[in-house]
Amino acid sequence: HDTDDRHLADLVGTGLTDDDIALLMGWNIQKVRNRIENLLSSNDIKYRTQLAVIRASLLKVPDFS
Repeated sequence: HDTDDRHLADLVGTGLTDDDIALLMGWNIQKVRNRIENLLSSNDIKYRTQLAVIRASLLKVPDFS
């Protein structure tokens, strides 16, 4: 579940539609919408954009120095 949720949040962050996400994840559209709603609810946020920002902020930038 966690891996799927991280992948789902990443896909939401790229701006894909629910239909595109369903195709990529191999899920039906309702499952995508339910999982996104669960992610929003469990993180106490309202909007997909907020989910994308939270997910992006968790990614670490590699140190090339």
